[in-house]
Amino acid sequence: MTSARRPASPSSRIGEDPSIPLPPAGRQAVEEFDALVRGEHGASLVCAQVNEHALRGLAAARTLQQRLGDLTRALATGEGPEGMLRGRLALSAVIMAAARGRELGGRQAERHAAALAVTRSLIAPETGS
Repeated sequence: MTSARRPASPSSRIGEDPSIPLPPAGRQAVEEFDALVRGEHGASLVCAQVNEHALRGLAAARTLQQRLGDLTRALATGEGPEGMLRGRLALSAVIMAAARGRELGGRQAERHAAALAVTRSLIAPETGS
């Protein structure tokens, strides 16, 4: 059986909004993470992220948290806590769209598009004023 990976539709791809440009590496990383969350084993990834504290002692969860930490650092928009927070919140937006449907409302496609828009705004390079 092939993977249930569902690519983002062209209208909801990260970085497609020209007013909020993203570097290609950041766009690709978030799109791949989004595809994982929405794919065949996405529920396990969502569970591990949402229940991070409860799973802390498990070796597999530790490895997953290390990988998510690497991704967060790659998406961080700068040095220090603010940059890391933006990277982590960007990933959390993707998770939240998959895990919090009832609380967020709307259809899954609407939540997905909203998560990508929030992610764009969090990790887009800051422009001078």
